[in-house]
Amino acid sequence: MTSIRVGVIGAGWGMMHAMAVKDLDPNFHLTALWSRSKKHRETARTELGLDVRAIEASWEDLICRPDIDIVVVAAPDYLHYPIILKALRMGKHVLCEKPLATNEVQARKILRATEETKIHHFIGFNWRFAPPFATLKRLIDEGAIGTPIYFDGQFRIGPPKASKEWQFSRRGGVFSNTMIHLIDLVRYFAATDIRSTSRLDVKDDERVKSDPNGQKCFKTEQWRVWAHGDSPIAKVHTEKEPIYRLSWLHFESRNTGIKARLQASQDWTVRTSDPLRIEVHGTEASIIGYANPLDPSTQRVVLVPRISFPSNSVSPLDFPGGPPDTVSTSTDSAVLRILLPSVRHLYKRHVYPIITGSGEAVYTPNFYDGMAAQCIVEAALRSVVQGGWCDTEVR
Repeated sequence: MTSIRVGVIGAGWGMMHAMAVKDLDPNFHLTALWSRSKKHRETARTELGLDVRAIEASWEDLICRPDIDIVVVAAPDYLHYPIILKALRMGKHVLCEKPLATNEVQARKILRATEETKIHHFIGFNWRFAPPFATLKRLIDEGAIGTPIYFDGQFRIGPPKASKEWQFSRRGGVFSNTMIHLIDLVRYFAATDIRSTSRLDVKDDERVKSDPNGQKCFKTEQWRVWAHGDSPIAKVHTEKEPIYRLSWLHFESRNTGIKARLQASQDWTVRTSDPLRIEVHGTEASIIGYANPLDPSTQRVVLVPRISFPSNSVSPLDFPGGPPDTVSTSTDSAVLRILLPSVRHLYKRHVYPIITGSGEAVYTPNFYDGMAAQCIVEAALRSVVQGGWCDTEVR
């Protein structure tokens, strides 16, 4: 296979994926695109220079096309489950934006469906490859802070834009929309002894076992979760769970003892100059990564060797996908500047070598990671209702 043929479902965040695929031609070819909105379909076709035959009238038709190798799912969350299962039945590789599903039961069913095939799967936890957090991961793996023991993070943005209200119609609101990224980053940073790939080069690690199809399959992860949420802002359709715009999450690993305190919000009254911040505290030092999608020039990493000591700036940062882009499209160009390179990196250094078997990819986010994060979100929602610690098991 010399060129991976891609079908993108969704023309909102899906435009990020479509642009990344176009940038990586000839290794990738943007073959088809679908959006719920006819206006968005036409805008995408014009901006991407696609032939009219590339625009599909339904996501089912896109998946059934014989000239598609991988389906990119960037549709609203409630569509992820049916789209993924259809794509798997059709023998397509799948890259899904987070969250993997709207609940733990769906996420586990999706993962089981992948284990019955040799299909490769990926999830869009792209913040792993943003410069501040790629740098944090390298420093952790190099032992710069000793053994990581505690994580403190925040993800604060404004409420959904008009026409994007579906972001709050999902189960859990901000837990599933932004907190899930923090959950993944903690698991990613903490996995210093795991090579998270979809190949069997991890088979000798005692925490990993292989399945017959060559996909990674971790042994049990056990977590304790205690979450708090603000008053629900809405109940949508048949939702039985409240939807939150502000939440706090404490969770710890029963396997390793690692602990985390996280806060996420989509409320204008909660202000910050750095919307995304992660502190990683270790036995020898602490490191802090800052990211502002609206101003990539402010992204930075500092190292704090001792309490009350002045912080040391870490420079230069790692740029896995290259420097911030200069983008001019109808999609939010400020966010694209910092995230488009990370999406390209996911395709170039993970999707392509894994699907083609042409190289090795390390720390690839896949459906196992999506399922694990969903399990923790579910435990958080139970904890809010019950008012105490909840346990969850990921395997």
